[in-house]
Amino acid sequence: MLSNKRMCEILEYFTEFSVEKGLSEVCEEAGLSREELLNFIDYLHEANCELTITEDDQITLSNPNQRTKLMELMKDYTQEQDEVLTLEDLESESFDLESIVFEAPVKELNVRGDLVEFIEEAIEEEVCLKINLTNVQSLVVFPHRVVFIDGALSIVGESAIDNCLLNIEVERVQSASEIEVCRNRMFSSIEVEDFLSSIRAVDESEVRLVLKVYSQENFNSNLRNHHLGNQCMVTNAEGEHIWAASVEPSDEIFQWVYELGADVEILDPSTFKKEFLNYCEAKLKKLA
Repeated sequence: MLSNKRMCEILEYFTEFSVEKGLSEVCEEAGLSREELLNFIDYLHEANCELTITEDDQITLSNPNQRTKLMELMKDYTQEQDEVLTLEDLESESFDLESIVFEAPVKELNVRGDLVEFIEEAIEEEVCLKINLTNVQSLVVFPHRVVFIDGALSIVGESAIDNCLLNIEVERVQSASEIEVCRNRMFSSIEVEDFLSSIRAVDESEVRLVLKVYSQENFNSNLRNHHLGNQCMVTNAEGEHIWAASVEPSDEIFQWVYELGADVEILDPSTFKKEFLNYCEAKLKKLA
């Protein structure tokens, strides 16, 4: 499949087509293989733009008015394809930008290392990345979040090609590099939050954590790489501050509650409280 940019270049070439030329000469000038050129001519025929190929492989426009038709076709094609990008389109617009490459897949020991820092800088600057995975697959995405999903640190972003949200486990990343594209991010932070919540709803991996907060001054819910869904802080009839959010239980969440100490009390759910007590017990055993 020819990229959007190449299609426009070839159409422009034929708008300047003024004399009869041999098929091989056209292939060389347009940078096409014989098969690609013949397919392109079939495409023009379907669009009611006639090129004549003689028995001795000479190509000519059927009449001068075909140039006007080609120019209209090029304009219409560009408008129709504005939102349809291929990886070749995106790569053709890239330059020598920042990149990060790993000799081996990213492991748990450095998930908070250079790669995460690189991704988070890209999020802040709203730049697009080409991400190569360990299975040789390449993705072009605008990253939005680096967050734990079902226990695995993942990159949540939008595909610059398919215009959809996706998540990529950090451990699957082989390399990442900046790439310039002719579009901006489409999804809002609210839509990304909804996407994360929908994933958790399918996996049934989140709980609604409710805490009584005794000291608002010492309370901080800015957890790095954790999605706290639908956060809220309310004051009940007794004047107590109640905080709630949908969280995915993990050692880091337990550690966060542990560090808050006497400034908070777990109200709900009981399953989280039990798991938290088990975490604290295991932590004390390690310290003993």
